[in-house]
Amino acid sequence: MGEIKLNNSAECLGYLCLFVSCNDGELHEEEAKRSIQAMGKMIGALDMDVDGDGDVDVDDVLVSFKNVLSQMPETGEEAAQYFVGICTKYFSDWSDQNKQVIVNELAEVARADNVIQ
Repeated sequence: MGEIKLNNSAECLGYLCLFVSCNDGELHEEEAKRSIQAMGKMIGALDMDVDGDGDVDVDDVLVSFKNVLSQMPETGEEAAQYFVGICTKYFSDWSDQNKQVIVNELAEVARADNVIQ
């Protein structure tokens, strides 16, 4: 299993969203949009200047999304291992309220293409 490098909580959320999006075998446009929106909300809420240009804007979201997308594993099994790792190691210390935000975002992504598997 290769290593992936996610730089912040928005990228971890983006990974989870993309995993859920691709679970049916393809990434639909609506799923990608919802994933980007979820990342954007987190970047805005946590005031993350991802690209280091001094402001928090859509460029930060795009940089993060491209980083996550470029590192998605080839196999579902490997992707699932990272999914579990992010949930149990990264987000495990978050409050129950913040965990519910993550779950709600994932549910929205899962419903985006009207295909639940």
